[in-house]
Amino acid sequence: MPVRKPSRFLSSLLILLALLPGILAIVLVSSHTVPAAAPALPIPRLASTPAPALPKRAPTAGPVPTNRAWHSTNLRLLTDALVVDPSHPTTSIAGTVQGLWKSDDSGATWKPLPGYPPTSAVLALAVGGNP
Repeated sequence: MPVRKPSRFLSSLLILLALLPGILAIVLVSSHTVPAAAPALPIPRLASTPAPALPKRAPTAGPVPTNRAWHSTNLRLLTDALVVDPSHPTTSIAGTVQGLWKSDDSGATWKPLPGYPPTSAVLALAVGGNP
């Protein structure tokens, strides 16, 4: 018995039915809207207790200049921490995977800080309030 070839209309209908789940997914995703965020509620204040006064900050050397050009450096180690001495803005200390490194020329050149083991990684640095 010879196999009957489906009509062109029937094969087009089968293709459309096969693509229907993908088309529906695209339509549903594109029509999905993000719900609006809930309104922020005010933070309740405790009974008339005034907020503590913040301590006065020491005067700084002035604003940090932002118009300086970037330049290459000889520090090629993974650096996790960096501080700048507030009383000497050209002096920086970097905490690296191989100890502490110091720069006296705004980071252009770096030297290992003596007295700190180069096998110890430094992950954080802090600058105290007094120079």
